[in-house]
Amino acid sequence: MWSCLDHSKKTVELSGDKSQVVRQQRIVQQLLRKFSDQSADLEHIRQTHGRKAYLHAFSSKPDVTAPSHWTSYKGNLHDIAEIRGRLVQADAKLRHAVSQLVTKTWSSEKAGEGKDAVNLHHKSVTVSNVWQIENVLQYKRYVLHMKEAYKQNSTLDIPQVSGLQGEKGIQTKGSKELEDLLLLPELNECFLFHGTSAAIKDAIVHQGIDYRLGSQGALFGQGCYFTESSTKADQYAGKMN
Repeated sequence: MWSCLDHSKKTVELSGDKSQVVRQQRIVQQLLRKFSDQSADLEHIRQTHGRKAYLHAFSSKPDVTAPSHWTSYKGNLHDIAEIRGRLVQADAKLRHAVSQLVTKTWSSEKAGEGKDAVNLHHKSVTVSNVWQIENVLQYKRYVLHMKEAYKQNSTLDIPQVSGLQGEKGIQTKGSKELEDLLLLPELNECFLFHGTSAAIKDAIVHQGIDYRLGSQGALFGQGCYFTESSTKADQYAGKMN
């Protein structure tokens, strides 16, 4: 048998014994499907074509696909209507990265300082485990906002956010591999800590962080508070001891 590829028509012509042609046709179709799936896969685009192509594909793709590190869901999330989140144990790579981030931003000198740290006497913390929230509804909302942010700033001519006053830069930045996997740093996304009690955990897993549930008596008013410092977040992480 023989085959002929017509670039102008974008077709493949097969000729020869019928059984051989049918077999070869199946092979070609499988290859084309594989190529099509890879072309549409955001993670594949990120690894093979770079960040700029990834961001363009991310913003223009109509469907929402599960992040590559999720385990409960894979692929297209379009038909998934579940509104409750799932708490899933993170893999070893993510646990190690989060542990390093906590250690890097911990300051024993600042532990126990301030009125919010009354009765906190420990000078160090240990990360015993890391869990990730897999909430389809919240993730779809996030993707919608990030797509809109990119479309409004597609040239990526965006001033970078500086760190806290007196700091050289944002303390939680630095893990490029992790940032490329989980964030869109080109849109000034970065990791931040949020300390809260175990009693609030389930509400965050299923509903996300809601500013309306914040204390009206907080320093800067009602809202959601985040920090670059694991030491500061620790002050709000439940029972003081």
